[in-house]
Amino acid sequence: MNAPRASLYRWDIHRVAGSRHQHGPCGTSGSEDGARACVEAALSGAADPDTYAWGLLSRVRSETPGASGASESPAAGPRTPIAWAAPGPDGTVAWLPHGATALLPVQQDGAPHIAELEQRAAVIHEFASAAVPELLRTEDYARALCATAHPLDPPLRTEQRLAALARRGRVLARREPAHLVAVLDEGVLRHRVGGKRVMSGQLGHLLERGALPRIHLQVLPIDVPDHPGKLPPFRLMGFGEGPDVLCGESSLGVQSTLDAGQLREHRLAFRQIRSRALSRDDSRELIRALKAELDRDGHGPR
Repeated sequence: MNAPRASLYRWDIHRVAGSRHQHGPCGTSGSEDGARACVEAALSGAADPDTYAWGLLSRVRSETPGASGASESPAAGPRTPIAWAAPGPDGTVAWLPHGATALLPVQQDGAPHIAELEQRAAVIHEFASAAVPELLRTEDYARALCATAHPLDPPLRTEQRLAALARRGRVLARREPAHLVAVLDEGVLRHRVGGKRVMSGQLGHLLERGALPRIHLQVLPIDVPDHPGKLPPFRLMGFGEGPDVLCGESSLGVQSTLDAGQLREHRLAFRQIRSRALSRDDSRELIRALKAELDRDGHGPR
């Protein structure tokens, strides 16, 4: 009679640096504690402010009865995720049970952290109730927003913000970009950020981006009743591996969470908002009409 197959514990390390995703090192261990130790050692040695790293711990059915040892090649059997790990700012490694509630670390302004998530996201669902989504902004529009939101910033800081935003925007131009579904409150399109010329350019940019096959833009009309569109801006990001992430904006900046309840609530809200928004084609017609209105009045006062 064959001996029962033993459980192995697989550990994988992932890194995102310079918009490139790297997988490895990885391996297996005959004990969960041993696999966790491998993850912690790998992540502790990967401390780098320009690199986003995380580890995955899974239980795997061994193909070889009784096999064990961290030096084994990763088992080919089915995996059951157990936990995730990420290095904290103090150099320690924090563990998160798979599917549990947690608040992800957020760096200053939230931008580096969000940019790393964007680089590996397979799908992004975004509701914009305050301004055009960052990935879809023109430089002039972004500059005008910076002048309003950060009036005390020195010119160098403004240019740094704009350069970071431009790098993030290139995620939609890569060979296999994330599938972006964005719903914009109509008020976002009517608010003339930077004046008529700047806003006309931004609307034209939305028309160009919205024509791309993996970008789906819809507009939520101002006069649509009974919808959850008064929510603050939020973004749901899904990945090929790992839990979904919810990002939200507040007066304190950007926060992101893995909280299952909040994810479920915002997924439902996004579905309701999309169901009440204009179709993709009708949204394009509205954006085109708003741009034509600005262009007709282009010689008038700002």
